[in-house]
This record gives sequence, C-alpha cells and structure tokens, in this order.
Amino acid sequence: MDKIQHNQQELFTDIKQLIDSARIIVSKVVASSVTALYWNIGTRINKEILNNQRAEYGQQIVATLSRQLVQEYGLNFEEKNLRRIIHITEYLPSNLLKQKLHQFMLASNKQIGNRTDDE
Repeated sequence: MDKIQHNQQELFTDIKQLIDSARIIVSKVVASSVTALYWNIGTRINKEILNNQRAEYGQQIVATLSRQLVQEYGLNFEEKNLRRIIHITEYLPSNLLKQKLHQFMLASNKQIGNRTDDE
C-alpha cells in the first residue's frame, strides 16, 4: 500500500471513529432525555393532578389523558404506560434522577473532548 492509500485509510478510520462515537453519545443523550421526560410526566400527573391519590376520578383523568396523548404522540403513551411512568416517579426521587443525569452528561462531554464549567 502506498503512502497516499495509507493516509486515506487512516483518515477514513479516524472519521469513522468520530462518527461512531458521536452516534453512541447521541443515543445515550436521547435515552437520558426520554428518562427525564417520563419522570417529569409522571411527576406532573401524580403530584399535580392525582395529588398522590388513587381515586376513581384519577383513573378517569389518566385514561382521558392517555387517549389524547396517543392521538398526538403514539402508542408510547397508552394508559398502561402512563401508569408505569407514574409508578416510577413514586420510587425515584428527583434529586437522584438529576444527579445521575448530570453525571452522565459530564461523562459524555469528557468522551467527546468537551469540558463543562462544573469541572
């Protein structure tokens, strides 16, 4: 292999690694964002609508909300999924969620060579 072909292969390999790393980071950021979104949805429903109660009217609210969300955003917001989301917020304190997501974002920033002000 001559020097030009070697340099081209090295360039390709480096760029491929950058793309692959970025894809991994993006998938992790999306997963973290979805986790935070679901936690916020569950908290809003549980604390602000249901007032931490399981009354019959609360079931009706969740069912109606689910139908509306499914129409707008798809099957991820079926009633059974909303109930799971609400259930998770009861067992995952907000400070723990925020701490874990913050740690993840710091690690992701380091992975792509960016430093944050917190470091």
